[in-house]
Amino acid sequence: MKTQGKSVVIPAISKIAQSPAEGEIWWINLDPTKGHEQNGWRPIVVVSPGNFNDAAGRLIAVPCTTKAAPPGTHRAQLQVQLAGMPEPTYAMPDQVRVLNWKERKAQFRGQRATSAELDAIRERLKVLQGIQ
Repeated sequence: MKTQGKSVVIPAISKIAQSPAEGEIWWINLDPTKGHEQNGWRPIVVVSPGNFNDAAGRLIAVPCTTKAAPPGTHRAQLQVQLAGMPEPTYAMPDQVRVLNWKERKAQFRGQRATSAELDAIRERLKVLQGIQ
């Protein structure tokens, strides 16, 4: 392309995939699974740092459900309710997974856990790992 005798270089437009960041809520297909593991296309809360997610192509995530655990149960004590979702949604730290977000074609839809929600998830993960 020439403009007034000068050549103009038009750079190629490349679509760069966004890497998941800690605290973001992404949608991903968790299949295949076994037993009582959460499965199917669902939201997850990313708990690993963005630089790891970008470099590894994997992330550490807590799956979510729209089913609240029965009050007073161990599961109910572990679940963290997430605000800002289209329907009541609960993070399940006892179902933590490492996932290849690129191969599973994860999608970010703009939702994010609040700082308080992410802190509550982290605290439950520490307890589950025997760190606290």
